[in-house]
Amino acid sequence: MNTFSLFFQDAWQVTRKLSVNYGARYATSARSTIPKRISPLSSRQGGLLFQGAGISSLYPADWKNFAPRLGFAYSQEKKTVW
Repeated sequence: MNTFSLFFQDAWQVTRKLSVNYGARYATSARSTIPKRISPLSSRQGGLLFQGAGISSLYPADWKNFAPRLGFAYSQEKKTVW
């Protein structure tokens, strides 16, 4: 299956003990198969269907899949890193 996704992430250290992670994810649900070997069974359309002959795609396309990401890390101990 061919799909497409993007992910952006960054971190901001607010204090020595607190850091904030943030980002965004984008994923499409416009999937396609190459070669077109997956075939669904549909009783409404008369049996076995093939992508490209009877149906244009296996899944409905959705181009609005954005997901924000937010996280934080807090350290209670004072650590020395060498």
